[in-house]
Amino acid sequence: MLKTLIPLSLIISAIACNHLLAQDSSVPLASKPTMSATTQLSIQQVTLSAREELRRPLGQPDAPNRPIGFADVVLTLTNPEQRDMTIVIRRIEIRDVKTEAIYLTTSLPTLIRLHPLENSVNDVHLLNKTGFPGHDAVKAVVYYEIEQRLGIIESQPVAVTRS
Repeated sequence: MLKTLIPLSLIISAIACNHLLAQDSSVPLASKPTMSATTQLSIQQVTLSAREELRRPLGQPDAPNRPIGFADVVLTLTNPEQRDMTIVIRRIEIRDVKTEAIYLTTSLPTLIRLHPLENSVNDVHLLNKTGFPGHDAVKAVVYYEIEQRLGIIESQPVAVTRS
């Protein structure tokens, strides 16, 4: 009797679960897990911090050619594939939000390799000798390549911190 009861309860549970999943529930569709047939390596987030240091650092001699504009770009990458993947960061630009003027840019491409199912955080530090003259908000624009496909992603605009 027990041998018959356990498989029967499993079958009933499976039918009940299928019925609940098929029903339109109050849970929004976006919160239900979905699986894409083609997943790709992706840049999940681009975070930017920008600052301008007009005063020379304490204890340092006055140098007219010292950098005063600094930007830190943090790239959060995800490889959902079961194989190694490569992303090439072609260029990163720091631009004014209003005028699109370019204040900082990288000069060499950066190659990033990710192992299967790996998450990675990479940072890029940029500096210049002119700062961010007269503007309060900037954004990072990242040009990248994944498997011969080019893409562009931008950060949220951030205020320039001045000291």
